[in-house]
Amino acid sequence: MTPYLVWDWNGTLFDDRALLWDAVRRTVAHEHGTRRSAEELSGCFARPLRALFENVLGPLTDPHWARVEASFHRFYRAGSATGTLVPRAREALTYARENYAGQSLLSNWPHHELLDLLTTRHLLDEFDEIHGRAASSPPSKTVMVEQFCARRPHARNRMILLGDSEDDLDAAAAAAIAVVLVTGASLAPPTPETSRGRAIAVTDSVMDAVILAGTWAAS
Repeated sequence: MTPYLVWDWNGTLFDDRALLWDAVRRTVAHEHGTRRSAEELSGCFARPLRALFENVLGPLTDPHWARVEASFHRFYRAGSATGTLVPRAREALTYARENYAGQSLLSNWPHHELLDLLTTRHLLDEFDEIHGRAASSPPSKTVMVEQFCARRPHARNRMILLGDSEDDLDAAAAAAIAVVLVTGASLAPPTPETSRGRAIAVTDSVMDAVILAGTWAAS
């Protein structure tokens, strides 16, 4: 029962909290002409990204959202070089690659930008597959995980999603695979009530999450 790991990126392996909030603040100021404090914005946090901005700016038409999203990505991309991996991320990836059946990366971040981030951090070779969001696709982690599981040869009772958010919980439940939550870098980790009965464990260490995945699969 060697596990196969399915990784999330933002908030799980990539600690971009400061970068993301800076990009959100700058986008709101650019689009709305007002500056919001970190406390004000944190109270509006939601996923997917469009929901966060609608909580701040109000309902967005598709053309307006396209402009907001482009501004956000421009600000985020400008600071992406400063984003760091979460503690022990490389150690966890190496351990999983050497001891488990394999690992892949699924993210709602735009695919070409995800590849750029992985390339600059020399992580491309860690994963069997890497999938970011296509430009024409809606940001649905549930659809992405289900499609991935359907084409992989591994039994679903061996597949474990490592993520940080309620989106990851929902995606794993829909695909009928297990999930370990890593909340150390999460902007809004699920509450115990949200995760009860659906997660193997909730931990704030990515290395602990990898070890827990192996322990669960062996039981």
